[in-house]
Amino acid sequence: MKKLWVAMIALACATGLVADMALAEDRLSLSGQVRVRAWDKENYSDFSDTTDDEESYWDQRFRMQAIVSPADGVKGVLRFDFTETQWGTGGLIGDGARPTAGTNDQFQVDRAYIDVTKGIVNVTAGQQYMGLGNNFAYDGNNTGLQFTINAPVTVRLGYSKENEGGALTDSEDLGTEDTDHYFVNVGYKSDVFSIDGFYAMQKDDSPAAVEPTLMGVLGRFGIGPVNVIAELDAFGGDNADGVDYTGIQFVADASMAMSDALTLGVNLIYSDGTDADEIKLTRFPGAFFASMYYSDFGPFATDIAPLGSGDVFDPGATEAGRASGSGAMGGGAYVKFAPIDVLNLYGQLAYLTADEDITGQYDDGFIFNFGAEYLLTQNTTVAAAYNYTDIDFIGRDADAATALVARLQITF
Repeated sequence: MKKLWVAMIALACATGLVADMALAEDRLSLSGQVRVRAWDKENYSDFSDTTDDEESYWDQRFRMQAIVSPADGVKGVLRFDFTETQWGTGGLIGDGARPTAGTNDQFQVDRAYIDVTKGIVNVTAGQQYMGLGNNFAYDGNNTGLQFTINAPVTVRLGYSKENEGGALTDSEDLGTEDTDHYFVNVGYKSDVFSIDGFYAMQKDDSPAAVEPTLMGVLGRFGIGPVNVIAELDAFGGDNADGVDYTGIQFVADASMAMSDALTLGVNLIYSDGTDADEIKLTRFPGAFFASMYYSDFGPFATDIAPLGSGDVFDPGATEAGRASGSGAMGGGAYVKFAPIDVLNLYGQLAYLTADEDITGQYDDGFIFNFGAEYLLTQNTTVAAAYNYTDIDFIGRDADAATALVARLQITF
């Protein structure tokens, strides 16, 4: 009898454990990717052979996203990366999988937020992605809040805490004033077109205030079999020194599926130049997650970024958001071709010329991209790409920059 009771208790415990595990599995979903890449790059630092900047290296990343759903319309989202680093750079020791004390490149959390939907209202709070337009002019992975009303006209309000000013106090006397972002996006979508209008501003109460603004509109529509995306952005605002921020940029992209296997596309670029007494912007400062580049078409989109942070809107940009002032005019063409179901081929050719001639900055140039991606087996791809960027500069000689990269990746 004692053995029977023990067996019954064990069975009850096991049944409860299995039920709890099943319940936990229903609440949890996992997704992500694992990749290893091989790189060979030259001349991207200054487009000059006189500088020894050739790089040849391997890197890797293990990315995972976990979504916990404790109730209908309620989610907790967590995305993190393991061992996102170059091989042999000192961040790994021993067997190559253990982090070195004091380093922070072995584990990174870039999403950790609450997502709640009630009727037509959605609220997200925490560390999350915030983008406006086609995710170039405003492209942030920020800590803050988004409030969305999903009606025929969708309204999205956003707030992010960019900087606490070095302390949790917010005092002019202590010099700990905060920097915050505020934005609004109003959109409408029908069966034939969609349009979004947006506005963003940075509020900086510090003595060295930097307060840019962004106003833009994005449209998507079809003209017969041609799909068109067009965006116009205008930057404004000023800083504590009274220097104005400025920048007008426009991009239009038209693509057409010629068949199930072949897609052709063209795009048009314009970005105004500016005077030396102004600061030209191409991206909103503090909102730069590098999730969109127009100069990087193919299986490695955004990874190569041959023209720097200003991309096609200002190839002379030297830091995220701030441009040289040269601007750009031009455009390009691209193609995607699938000769067989498991193989995609990509090609892109683009030409740009400066809107404003500035000594030491670029005058004109072209970009060539070719890439291929092969489905090795289910959820496993191998890809390769080549980039050639040839830029002429005003007042100095320049040499072409090249990149050759290969990647093995699984997704789940």
